[in-house]
Amino acid sequence: VRLADGSVVSSSLVVVGIGVQPDVAWLDGSGLTVDDGVVCDDRLLAAPGIVAAGDVARWPSARAGALTRIEHWEHAIASGEAAARRLLVDLVGADDPGPFDPVPWFWSDQYDRKLQLVGTAGADHDLEVVDGSLAGPADQPRFAALYGLAGRVTGVLAMNHPARLVRLRQLVVDGADFASAVEEARR
Repeated sequence: VRLADGSVVSSSLVVVGIGVQPDVAWLDGSGLTVDDGVVCDDRLLAAPGIVAAGDVARWPSARAGALTRIEHWEHAIASGEAAARRLLVDLVGADDPGPFDPVPWFWSDQYDRKLQLVGTAGADHDLEVVDGSLAGPADQPRFAALYGLAGRVTGVLAMNHPARLVRLRQLVVDGADFASAVEEARR
């Protein structure tokens, strides 16, 4: 892989996630705030009587500490349900559904590799492999790793280790202390 600075990184496997860019040009002049999607409040309300859901919705996630937009079909379902509940507040006086802030969940099967991520991960996050190894055997790669930011667990990444990911998921939900979680997960 040749990087932008001209250096070369040798690898036997490269995974590229290119994402999507929301098509929101048709909303120009609508009065909605459009910035890498339709900006909403924490209940997916973009303006009075208008909600956004799916890939286009960008909302303030307390969990992520930032405006968030998720490109995954499970998120589209969950956000669509949450947006409908929010509309019912004004339409029929339903109870306020509370903030929309799910734990993201992604997976991809790439030939003989199952990649899974619960929560969020970023270049600025801490990363600790808690089971297996990133340098494991090429014919049977298997690991589970925790991501953390500001001392809290933000994500779990696993390759070919779905049961371990499921067991570690609650650490993300709870925003567990990162150092303690790493120590406990390695036992």
